[in-house]
Amino acid sequence: MKNILSVSLLCLIPLVRSDEDAKEAKYPRFERSCFRSMPSAELNECLKFNLQQNLPRFRAGIPGMMNESIDPLHWKEFNGDFKTSVLRGSMSIRGINFSGWSKLRILDVRANVADPKKLITEVDWWAPSIVGVGRFDMSGKIGRYEFVGAGPFEVALGGVSGTWTIRGSQEKTAPYMEILSLRGLPEIDTFKVTAENAAIGNERIGQLVVATINRTWRIMVGLANKPAEKQWEDFWTERLNRIFLNVPYEELFPLRPEPEEQLLDQSTASPPGSP
Repeated sequence: MKNILSVSLLCLIPLVRSDEDAKEAKYPRFERSCFRSMPSAELNECLKFNLQQNLPRFRAGIPGMMNESIDPLHWKEFNGDFKTSVLRGSMSIRGINFSGWSKLRILDVRANVADPKKLITEVDWWAPSIVGVGRFDMSGKIGRYEFVGAGPFEVALGGVSGTWTIRGSQEKTAPYMEILSLRGLPEIDTFKVTAENAAIGNERIGQLVVATINRTWRIMVGLANKPAEKQWEDFWTERLNRIFLNVPYEELFPLRPEPEEQLLDQSTASPPGSP
């Protein structure tokens, strides 16, 4: 059986189906098979290759496993407060679709599988641009002016990168690997938001609000990171466990090839003494 840890790592991006669907899923085969018994460098390169090769392939989802697309990625809702020296208030963002994930580049994978009862995997990645569109509700104060805003928005992020860290344990769920956490918010090189009706009834104040956000975006993103990180971790941990708690770890991430695969490898190998 071809190794399917790469499928599980791809779940960092798309949504998966229900528990029953996960049990009945037929996992796609990959060009390379990856096993825990491989030397670390070889294993990491194998996982990196499979992830990179299949991101564009599964842009619309993974048949039999995932019913929503990688690109765009749908984020249902985010709520947060913000407070700077000029701008303060609260914001709710709904129905965000982020495009650009299928162009993501996998820079490195580090899988720590020394302990068969635990899983620690890190994935370094970079994307040239991510664009999000959705709707917002916002109320606050800029200087001495109060405002209320609501409407569509678009945010363009450039040079987006990060490291996803996935931790799992079989201590309570053997033979299944329970995913305990998935952490890692992105770093951003450039940021620009456009929004209509940032201040309903006062276009000038609305333009000032948007301009202030774009000018102080690093502070705004920093303020949003704490609630966003918790929402991100809960969101993906629950979805990864729809697979990990329904498929035994040895099937998701085998220690070594099954006998029939070893025989196949031997049959395709060059005979002794051949050039």
